[in-house]
Amino acid sequence: MSKLVYLYELDSVRKSKKQIEAGQAALFEEIAVNGNSVVLSFNQLTDSQAFLVALEDERSFQVIIKLFEIGVIKISPYGDTRTASKYVQDALKKVLNIKEDKEDKEEKDKKDNFVFSALPIRFNNEEDKELGRKIFEAIKYGDIQGLKEKISLASSEEDKKKIYFLIRFVKLVLLLSTGDYARNLKKDDDGYKFIDFMDTLINFEEKIISFLPEVKEALCIIKKIKKNIKDNKKNINSRSVWYDKLSQTENTKDMYNASLIIDLCYNYAVEESISNISKHYTELDSNSFWCDFKERFKQYLEDKVGRGHEFTPLDKVQLPSYKDINKDKLPPWTSVNWMIGEFEKRERSVQNNSNSKKDEDNIKKWQRQQIVWFIKYFIGLFGYIVLFVGINFFINKACEHFEILMVTYLSKWWGMGISTGISIFVFGIVSDIINIIFKMPDLIECIGNIGRAIRGLWQIKHFKRRSAYNLKNKKRKL
Repeated sequence: MSKLVYLYELDSVRKSKKQIEAGQAALFEEIAVNGNSVVLSFNQLTDSQAFLVALEDERSFQVIIKLFEIGVIKISPYGDTRTASKYVQDALKKVLNIKEDKEDKEEKDKKDNFVFSALPIRFNNEEDKELGRKIFEAIKYGDIQGLKEKISLASSEEDKKKIYFLIRFVKLVLLLSTGDYARNLKKDDDGYKFIDFMDTLINFEEKIISFLPEVKEALCIIKKIKKNIKDNKKNINSRSVWYDKLSQTENTKDMYNASLIIDLCYNYAVEESISNISKHYTELDSNSFWCDFKERFKQYLEDKVGRGHEFTPLDKVQLPSYKDINKDKLPPWTSVNWMIGEFEKRERSVQNNSNSKKDEDNIKKWQRQQIVWFIKYFIGLFGYIVLFVGINFFINKACEHFEILMVTYLSKWWGMGISTGISIFVFGIVSDIINIIFKMPDLIECIGNIGRAIRGLWQIKHFKRRSAYNLKNKKRKL
């Protein structure tokens, strides 16, 4: 049975070239290789470059859209915000200083450091602000025509690509706000908060230092920041607030380690807020939690050397440069097209199970299921091709008799021409009727789909694993 998983690899702060590639690979691995469903937070939807890089390519975007439509990828509601549309609109109001009602006016004097770090705009010039207003209007009114009009006004191909990217982003947000299966169920109790995880680390400082001695000074920094936030009555559960305070400390190795602790606790808190989620530990402060924290922290440390991770203050976040990403290193999303129908049946018939068998057992079961799906898919298409060939055979036989009759009364060439024309006409009508009844593509597309399915299965089976985190996988490809 599939699991519902949250990917730390898609965190918005993981934005180096290799981290973006690894995040996409982890998303693909969980879905296509492990057979799981993935849930995103609102922050990942708007700020994760590792996720939104898929919007750069129209073919990948179409597959991502399909996976959202059938519920293989979901979005998790949080707090009072139930839809992606509401989340993005609220964020844009703050960034663009849009005041629509009394509640917005009350927020006027409050500074907000929200950054759409994965979108190719920064709202620091009039052109970007205008695009931001077009995005706001498109999402609010469900009309992307205003953005489309900007395409013809673009001064360069790069600007056109940027607008196409934003249009895809708006389409995705609108789908997530109206789709029945794209939204995960809201959790009745949000469980542990960000500060609960931070306090657990502080309260068990000696225990952590015993197996991670390199975090000793980092925990001291954490305690000082916590006191500062409380003294200044800031939001203790906001990572942005912690980042702001952390950026004011000296840039040292200990400061960097403190940023990793903050990132880990933030992701633990987001994961905890998601209903039916599959976690790598049982309870906070359990042995499984400490084991998970130790391995994740070590892998975060490896990311500095292997994947170029850096701590970046919010006011220094750069525009994403998706064009620098090697497209050949991104996963082959089109390879899952042949499984979409079976994915949909699975999502409708079963519930994601957070407490099912071991990961290894689930993966083996999924690999067997993939083969079964492929055989069913192949037999269906092949049977359809045989049906077409059979119909064509009988039509040709019938037309042969008609041709003899035509030749008797007309010339040979007229008889052959009329017979061939009737054969093509009848075959076309019968084919259309069959397409409508069985909802299948035409003969040529069936043959092409078989080839694409074989290629897709081969790509999935040969995909390099261990991009997604697994507690038992001590080594990853960096």
